[in-house]
Amino acid sequence: MTDRQTLQQQYDTDDHGRICTPGKFEGEPIWVPYFWEIWLDGGADDDDGYYIGFDLTPDDVREWPELEACSRVELWQDDSGFVYADTTTI
Repeated sequence: MTDRQTLQQQYDTDDHGRICTPGKFEGEPIWVPYFWEIWLDGGADDDDGYYIGFDLTPDDVREWPELEACSRVELWQDDSGFVYADTTTI
């Protein structure tokens, strides 16, 4: 699983931690490729064929402290291949 440091080397981000590098994650938070990779490895908590859900663990929050007030991350991909994310707060 890719960590924050590696993702920050792979993607340019703005002052708010959103990916500026063109591609499927452009405009999304830097943590989106982290969870996308977990899903690719079969580690999502839910996958209904459209939304991919992850219940956040203490390890996730240690790696991504900006998700501290969240309990869940959901990802989805549009027909053009762009990936989007949303969070559920505690």
